[in-house]
Amino acid sequence: LNSQYLQPTMADERFDPMLLGLAQQHQGIDAVLDTFFSFLRRKTDFFSGAASERARDAILSAYQRQANLAERDNAARAASRAEEDRRSAESRARAQERVEREARETERAMQAAA
Repeated sequence: LNSQYLQPTMADERFDPMLLGLAQQHQGIDAVLDTFFSFLRRKTDFFSGAASERARDAILSAYQRQANLAERDNAARAASRAEEDRRSAESRARAQERVEREARETERAMQAAA
């Protein structure tokens, strides 16, 4: 097991088309994971010998890194939506104030003309 793979890395989108193709050929995440781990079992030493404990640790570590990133991304999206909602509410309030002000001005002008 090469330790370079245990280090956190930036998102590498160059594999997205290949992985998306793989995912589209499977029925659910369980099948995708089974295919991936089958590849590791058949074509690498990932599961062999003393490295199996390190392999388990690597899997859990990778999962935790991605879960943390997902949590951060979800929080950022929620904050962005909240800010967008706040701005929208402010804009609606300003528009309502403008309509009410114009209505008052129109009413005063009509009263003054009478």
